[in-house]
Formats: sequence, structure tokens, C-alpha cells
Amino acid sequence: MVQLELTDTIQLTTKFAIQAPEFFTNDLRSTFISNLCALLGITDYSRVKIVGIRTGSVIIDTLITEPVSTETNSGTSTGNPTNPTNPPSAQPSVKDINKKLN
Repeated sequence: MVQLELTDTIQLTTKFAIQAPEFFTNDLRSTFISNLCALLGITDYSRVKIVGIRTGSVIIDTLITEPVSTETNSGTSTGNPTNPTNPPSAQPSVKDINKKLN
């Protein structure tokens, strides 16, 4: 049995004038994610995933997902598991982020 769920995401492709080994050796992955999150107002870093890196310069394919809803059976929100001080409702939606990017 396969379960399929459609979600809103944003796919970004970014090109840097560095070589791929430099991207990994200088911990630029974490810096890239934290800077992108700061730019877009995302405090839950788990929403940003690097899904591909290609050589040449460094070409990074990134996905940004919707905030994680942590609703309980009673229907009340338990907050954001990655950052409990910022509940999912305080996170920008994919639509909000897309407006910033356009």
C-alpha cells in the first residue's frame, strides 16, 4: 500500500561560485540554511531541506515546506517541535514566502 500526500512547497535553485568540496568542508550547508531561513523569516530550520547539489560552481536545489502542525487528538496545537517558542501559526506559510520571493 502506498500513501500519497500533496503539500505546498517551494523549490529554489541557487548557484555559488565555489567548488562542491568547499561547500562541505567549511560547513557552508548549515550557514546556507540559517541565512535562507533568516531572510525568509523561518525559525523552524527543519522546513528547509537541501535535496540536491551539483558540481560546476555549486548548484543547490532546496525545498521549503509548510510549517509542521502538531495538533493533538483534542484539536489543540502543541507548538513547534523544533522551536517550541514559535508555534506553527507564527511561521510564514509557503504562500507568504513565495510572495517575498516574487
